[in-house]
Amino acid sequence: MSRIIVSLVLVILGWSVVSATTDTLRYHNPLSKLVYYHRDDIALQAARFVLQRPGSVMGVKVTLGGPSADGRAVVHLYGHEGGLSAPLLERDLMQAVTIRKTHPGVETIEVLLPQPVMLANNQFFVALDHIDSGVTLLSDRAPKLPSCASSTDNFYYQFIRYSGGRWEWGTYAYAIDVIVEYMNSNRAAKGFINVTGEMGIADSLLHNRSMAWGDFDGDGYQDFMVDGHLYHNDQGKGFSDITAASGIVGSPQANLFIDIDNDRRQDILFLGTGNRERGNSALFINRGDGRFSPTPLKIPALAKPTACAIADVDGNGYLDVFIGQGDAAHPAGNLLLVNDGHLGFIDKTSWIYGEKPLQGECSGAQWVDYNNDGRLDLFVSRGAGCSELWKNVADSVYIDVATRTLVTYPASECVNGSGADWRDYNNDGNVDLLLPVTSDARALVRTGSSHTTAIYLNSGAPDYILSSSASAAVEYEEQHAAGIWGDADNDSHQDFLTTTACPCRFLDLYTQTPDHRFELKTAEYGISSLAGGGDAVWVDFDNDGKLDIATFDDGRFRLLRNTVQSGNNYIELDLGQTDAAALGSTVTVYCQGIVYTRQMTSGRGALMQPPSRLHFGLEGRSTVDSIVVQRTHGGAPESFGPFAANDLYLLRPRSDAGSQQQAAVTALHAFPNPFTTELSIAYTLRADDHVLLQIFSVDGKLVHVLIDADMKAGEHTVTWKALDDQGKRLPPTTYIYSLKTTTDDLTGRAVLVH
Repeated sequence: MSRIIVSLVLVILGWSVVSATTDTLRYHNPLSKLVYYHRDDIALQAARFVLQRPGSVMGVKVTLGGPSADGRAVVHLYGHEGGLSAPLLERDLMQAVTIRKTHPGVETIEVLLPQPVMLANNQFFVALDHIDSGVTLLSDRAPKLPSCASSTDNFYYQFIRYSGGRWEWGTYAYAIDVIVEYMNSNRAAKGFINVTGEMGIADSLLHNRSMAWGDFDGDGYQDFMVDGHLYHNDQGKGFSDITAASGIVGSPQANLFIDIDNDRRQDILFLGTGNRERGNSALFINRGDGRFSPTPLKIPALAKPTACAIADVDGNGYLDVFIGQGDAAHPAGNLLLVNDGHLGFIDKTSWIYGEKPLQGECSGAQWVDYNNDGRLDLFVSRGAGCSELWKNVADSVYIDVATRTLVTYPASECVNGSGADWRDYNNDGNVDLLLPVTSDARALVRTGSSHTTAIYLNSGAPDYILSSSASAAVEYEEQHAAGIWGDADNDSHQDFLTTTACPCRFLDLYTQTPDHRFELKTAEYGISSLAGGGDAVWVDFDNDGKLDIATFDDGRFRLLRNTVQSGNNYIELDLGQTDAAALGSTVTVYCQGIVYTRQMTSGRGALMQPPSRLHFGLEGRSTVDSIVVQRTHGGAPESFGPFAANDLYLLRPRSDAGSQQQAAVTALHAFPNPFTTELSIAYTLRADDHVLLQIFSVDGKLVHVLIDADMKAGEHTVTWKALDDQGKRLPPTTYIYSLKTTTDDLTGRAVLVH
């Protein structure tokens, strides 16, 4: 678009003040002389408005000029328009209204809408076309700064479309006012607030936007890596950059946590470091004392890592890595690296792509068992070209079933995407797909295509067809970069967040209703002006049972604390964040007649690694009846429970995992947590058994033995007064409580505070 040139000066106009329950949106300056644009080939003139919170358009005031005493013009109301700076789509939100002048010269015409038009997104447009000869739409001539400007966008307030289809923008504003009535709904208390600086995280431009979350030191709090920096979580009160102190060096294109050697400690993998001395990538082994040891790593040179997904692909008990590569400027081939069990990887890309890996653009990857057959399949989204769904049909054999499994609405032959996230959002036992799409608005208008960001509903057995759902529609956004599932308010319904690829296009939060529809609630949650560039992660970083948001804003990391006061309950589960058998597990939670199904994955979207901890909102339910865990690569399902709500539980596999017998321990719960003087540890035995209940420090040293005796079946509670075996008071920190029976080995974390 080019800039508009002004041609003629007219007169001055002002407006009255509106009531407290309504507002008048106005960008033109009433004290400025009014002008109009004089070109015969002007087809449409549009005024852009920014909406700070949801509201309903009640009416429009348009100021016209010109000598005509009965000339007409047609008024349109357009909505978000895909986040575009100009209304290229021209999608009417109401039946267009014809207005008519009644006398020559300047005249203000007020249009009261027959039905209010509700708007929930951040912008809308009022446009005029079919303007009769002798009628002009007036504009001020007071220059204005754009509401947002970037290298790709200039969001001004005034636009013109010429008869040939060309658009121009101007720095002035049309003499158009919009009467808006704001919603008087119960806003979510506080919503999300930016705590990045408060938490001690550097506010600096990032070299890359790879994010990984995991508890590398086992203290029960999620640490994270971004841009090659390791931040230690100081018990939810802040973060410390311990990169140098921990022995980590380098500037990778991507970073992730992975327990490469099965010692139950999360190691660190740098991808694409560009360091010739250390090789193209680097491995750092977790020593268990807060430091990492650099270890030689030989893997294929990486051109442009764009996605990572971790799982035990071949069932040998070691974690493997799928690495997506390539963007529009750097097409490259994806890689499947299988763990050799000796601190290295073997290139097994041929298992998926054959001997000639497809060169192209990868924008996301995730392991998922989409068809409930117990085998991990692989979804790869591609921004340009067809996304891939690699069905695992046998050991080391995958076939791409995307074209016959993913069905768009209306039908289309090929599905592309700019990220992805899988979740059983409607609680039918089948994982569904949230697939964000970057789609050029001009191409949509030109081709009539409707392939945009969508939710693909899984039909389940026997065909497991995923069809984009018209009833779960997502508002079109041209630059969608990612979509992630998460229960923002713990109401037991999966909500989702979308991010955008440009600084002037903002993230959105959609909340799910009980009938599985989605409502745009970005403004109510206080995040309507955040770009959320690239991708994002849901994470409960302070262990308060609420999912917080970690994302990016114009190239900078942002941590947003969830302060929503919903009053709803939750439960969080840790299956062993480093265990190869845990990643890919299917977890089923039975809770007072409701069944929730979740798959535990590691790595998704554009170089995002969310915590492996599972979070379930429970609404008002206070107990979970039971939890069934089906781990990867077969074995008998394991049953745990019942559990009280509002706590984190560690569910460890039984020592005889292949046995069909039920776990002897059905519950393990510590309260209050954190605690100051006494910690109560409750557990339930299905049958008489020998119980060993011990307290350890986070570095594995035995602190105190609480029970070492035969116990009767039933419920038991024991109190620990934060003393060691010598009766000395222990310092405030995190401690591990461990309960062992003849069949079980369960652990939990408790935090002692002042």
